[in-house]
Formats: sequence, C-alpha cells, structure tokens
Amino acid sequence: MIAAGELRPKDGAILGAAAIETLDSFRTEYGVIGISGIAEDGTLLDFDLTEIQCARTIIRNSKRVLLLADHTKFSRQPMGCVGGLADIDDLITDRPVSAEFKALLDAENVTLHIAQTSQ
Repeated sequence: MIAAGELRPKDGAILGAAAIETLDSFRTEYGVIGISGIAEDGTLLDFDLTEIQCARTIIRNSKRVLLLADHTKFSRQPMGCVGGLADIDDLITDRPVSAEFKALLDAENVTLHIAQTSQ
C-alpha cells in the first residue's frame, strides 16, 4: 500500500494533505522516519513543513518509531522541529555517536543501532 499525495520528483517522496490523511488512517506496529538534522540536545529537525507533518503523523500512529539518520544529520541544523528523542524508540545510523549524545539516547530509552556498511 502506498499513501496518496503529491509526488516530489527529486526524491520520490509522497507528501501533502492527502498523504497526511492517508497516514492518519492507520495504526502501525512500526513507523520509519527520516529527518534532515539532529540538534545537540536531541531535537529532530527538518527543512520541509509537509515532511514535518508527515513524520509527526507517523510518530503519532506507530507503536514503535525507528529513525534512520546517517552521520551527516548530526552536523545539520534545519529550522523545523519534528520532535525529540522521546518520540522515537530506535535510532539507526552509520557511525558511532558521541558519548554525550549516547547519554541523551539512554536517558530517553532509545536503542542505538550502528548499520554495517559494505566496503
């Protein structure tokens, strides 16, 4: 099943009011989101308002939320707030995080997964 909505040609994302309405019609075991940046305090950030709204809808309607964010997201600071570490259950990334950020994850009971890369 695919959500209805507007197709963004540059990356194939389906966004907009119809996508949000579709996503809001389901309750899922797992919700998977991506973001554009993570602040040092664990705030989850994005550039696009419709992406923020879609991510919030997925978070609200999922029993377990998995955040996919590669290491570059830790150095980007978009202005739009999706939420915080308390909104996710698992962070899947490609490199170890700082000890300070790991402490934030632990404080919010977020499980850290470091993805293996093929060389």
